[in-house]
Amino acid sequence: MRSRLVAFFAALCLFLAAVEYAIPKPLPFLRLGLTNLPVILSLQKMRRRETLLLVLLKIVGQGILTGTIFSYVFVFSAAGSIASAVTMLTLYAAEKHAVSAVGLSLAGALANNLAQRGNRRRNTICKFPRPSV
Repeated sequence: MRSRLVAFFAALCLFLAAVEYAIPKPLPFLRLGLTNLPVILSLQKMRRRETLLLVLLKIVGQGILTGTIFSYVFVFSAAGSIASAVTMLTLYAAEKHAVSAVGLSLAGALANNLAQRGNRRRNTICKFPRPSV
């Protein structure tokens, strides 16, 4: 039964990723974060291990869906999603009844942004030489 719930939530993540991909963005990096809704719901419905599996399925599925799985964008997305999931899991485990879904979402968004900025800073310091054409 649990594997069906993980599969359902992963399918919901991919559906919401397709919807979010179709919505025009005013800025290239600005997203609504609709795919995090099933992750937030999974905090209450699933165990930690299953929520982390859901996040990994979401990362890979979004990479395939958007065509960024073999690019540096995938690394940014993975770093942000993992940081967001770990932050939300930790906060939910520590303060189940004290933090609302909005608070979990905001904490996850902040962790996502910080992880992506840290990843960007690391990648700009360690630049690979460009091949000459």
